[in-house]
Amino acid sequence: MTSKKIYCSDGMHGGVAVLMCNVDKVVEALMKKHDMNASYKFYLELDGFTFEDWLRSPSPIREELKRALREGWAEIVNGASTQPFAENIGLESNIRQLQWGKLLAKTALGIDIETYLVQEHAFHVALPQILLQLGYKYVILRTHWPIWGQHRSYPFESFYWRGADGSRILTIPHYSFLHFGRVPEQRPQLESWIGEGTGPPREENIERWLSECERMGINRPLATREPDLILPAILKDDAIRCISEDPKLQFVTPKEYAEMVKADAEKEVYIHPDDMDTTLPFGLNGDKIIIGTKRIENKLLTAEKFSTIAYLLNGRAFCDPYRMNIGGGQHFKYELESAWRKLLLSEQHDIWVCGPLASLGYTLWDRGMEWLREAEDTCNEVLNESLSQIMFHVKFDLSFEKAAPIAVFNPLPWRRSEAVNVNLKFKMGDFKSIAIIDPKGRRVPSQVLEVERYEDGSIAWASVAFMAFDVPGMGYKVFYVTDEETVSSTDLEASEYKAANSKVIVTLDNRGITGITLADTGQPLIADGKVAARLRAFVGDKKLWIDTSEATSTIRMMEKGPVLARYEIKGSTEAFDFQKIITVYSYTPWIEVVDCINMSKPAYIGYHSEVKGSFKDWRGYLDVFMEEEKLRVVIPLSVAGETVRRNIVYVPSETRRSVFSAYDWTDVSDENKGLTLINRGNFRYHYNSALKELSLILGYSGNFIYSRGPEFHMMKGKYTFSYALYPHGSFDVSQVNRAALAVNNPLMARSFKYSPVITKSTSKRIRRHYVDSEKHGKTLLPQEFSFLKIDAENINVSTLRLEDNKPILRLYEHSGRGGNVRISFFKKIREASIVNLKNEEMQPIGAADGTLNIKLNPYQIITLRLEID
Repeated sequence: MTSKKIYCSDGMHGGVAVLMCNVDKVVEALMKKHDMNASYKFYLELDGFTFEDWLRSPSPIREELKRALREGWAEIVNGASTQPFAENIGLESNIRQLQWGKLLAKTALGIDIETYLVQEHAFHVALPQILLQLGYKYVILRTHWPIWGQHRSYPFESFYWRGADGSRILTIPHYSFLHFGRVPEQRPQLESWIGEGTGPPREENIERWLSECERMGINRPLATREPDLILPAILKDDAIRCISEDPKLQFVTPKEYAEMVKADAEKEVYIHPDDMDTTLPFGLNGDKIIIGTKRIENKLLTAEKFSTIAYLLNGRAFCDPYRMNIGGGQHFKYELESAWRKLLLSEQHDIWVCGPLASLGYTLWDRGMEWLREAEDTCNEVLNESLSQIMFHVKFDLSFEKAAPIAVFNPLPWRRSEAVNVNLKFKMGDFKSIAIIDPKGRRVPSQVLEVERYEDGSIAWASVAFMAFDVPGMGYKVFYVTDEETVSSTDLEASEYKAANSKVIVTLDNRGITGITLADTGQPLIADGKVAARLRAFVGDKKLWIDTSEATSTIRMMEKGPVLARYEIKGSTEAFDFQKIITVYSYTPWIEVVDCINMSKPAYIGYHSEVKGSFKDWRGYLDVFMEEEKLRVVIPLSVAGETVRRNIVYVPSETRRSVFSAYDWTDVSDENKGLTLINRGNFRYHYNSALKELSLILGYSGNFIYSRGPEFHMMKGKYTFSYALYPHGSFDVSQVNRAALAVNNPLMARSFKYSPVITKSTSKRIRRHYVDSEKHGKTLLPQEFSFLKIDAENINVSTLRLEDNKPILRLYEHSGRGGNVRISFFKKIREASIVNLKNEEMQPIGAADGTLNIKLNPYQIITLRLEID
């Protein structure tokens, strides 16, 4: 069959979430185009907040659009609530973005979005099963603004994209004869259109398309364009007339085209993460927004889990009369939804790449940071209140002469032994010393970091670190503060330039970390004679390389004790001042590092040049530096025949790239040993295989035109790298995943809000409370308890939440091994159902003795709706 016709999908992208596009005006113009030429069809990629805006303020245009959608000459695509860079947000954010956006579209327009088509890059290896579970049928694998990311091209008309778990979704690719535009030599548009950039069709392009498609066997090629809604010139171009008058061209909607070719789709293609990588500019504010979104998603999921537990434990959320604004005796549904809404807003792509909008006067970065602060405030209130409600049910040991109970909570579903920090307040005379003991009366390593005392010498306030051993998964364990001197055994030994525990040996000097050695095997992880965790950058205007290991700096031990050894390295370079905090904990295999950089004077980091005659006047400067020129943390490794791995969303894979993104971690390992660099938000990495150097960098890759003035290129103010180094023996993906999750979801210690210090006099009143509680049917909990047990190390909980007053439990398999898992809940499970991401029942599951036994395939996401007693 010969290619004789090109099918054309004409679309636009935008919304009101951030840029406040005049959507009604654009839709009205598109509708008029159809009225003038009935062959015209179009699609819209709108954010969820546009649909929400239409629901708040009904518009005649919305009613007209509903008619066009019913008649099939218009289509809504994508559906993500705020159109994020999907590869660089968490699994649950990926799900909520599409859940909320699709629901709002259905409510506002009465349609179920079925085609995933985006302007900015938003593809990753876990996406097919998420899309299928949400009711999507088709993917148009094209990035229409490739400056933020690119993907592989294929010589096929269509194929089935096979995701990490084996899910298959019909996909229309970017064809192999097309290429991605380069800046500034060519317009930064994907060459998926038959015009110049997004302009009207050109005859020479049409002929080239038809010729190349015939050569590749693509019989019905699809051309797509998707400019921004804020570019109204597109509405006035001559494309409609050109296409309608040319017999070689025909308008279609993306869905119409996919249905046309689906019967002939035979090939199945697995797309490796290396073949669809995101590349982002770091903006003028570093990775602050990105770091914040990751931290707050983890905190929000923790708040969601424990608020659900508190609600189910109490029958309703306990109402604190001093906090009526939160909960009011109900589950924190609306507070959590508000926090999610603000988190999703802060994930909007334009906020992450705020640099190019600086010259337009927008304050996207400030707006994003404000949403993050508000979301975090809500998380903290809900989490603190929920933990307090749970602690109100705990029955603790009353045999002490004097003790203050502390509960340590674990948000992850496996037992953990890690250091935790708690702030304690006491009345005058309560305690003069502090020791921590566990429920069996055994002392655990503890260390007073800061203390304030009353006039009589007793403790008014103290910050205390202690080792919380064997805290149950998705549960808690009670420890006790006693008035004794801190004397406990520990595996941590520290001196001015060395810290060692039973897992790892770390050596340091004023330049950084000079050695990391596995304690059990003696294998070194840092290259001999090299310095790790040093900062490196290129100052473009001075043609000067900066390396903090060569700067004037000092080192001092900040803390030394049985729980942790903490070191500070401070120094200055010609471009910035820096402070490095390195912490080694007892019994813990990873080392935590925080780098704080302060550029008191603006500095050009990387190379910048002015572009003459740019196609956009406000984009007149170009960043053309390589990744290794950027501000970065460098780790020189002692490995041979190494493999580089990373995880995307939650799926691990090997990578061939030298520059790449990773959500939680990147690992470099040889046959016997390796090191994982766990990030807390800075997700961009560089690996130099010749030097064997792994770097964590600010998240920019590739060329990008920022704005019309050089001031928008200069870094200034404060920047932070926060990460952990996890040395290990041979690579074990489950152990690496668990370490990364633990670093990003630390144990939480809380003093008992509703319980006084235990003494002989107060213990009588507390016993009466226990008797009264049992008399009124309230559940009393032991000193150590797990609310949710999962007996597989390769399975994690994505969320535990309420939907229609029933627990919804979402799990995922993160190692690629699959397997069976036994699930126990603190409430007896009568039965359960597997539901899809639309909460539609897919399969009932019987419970045995109040527990569930299910099988997960490799990388499978499974959602369970529980029926409990």
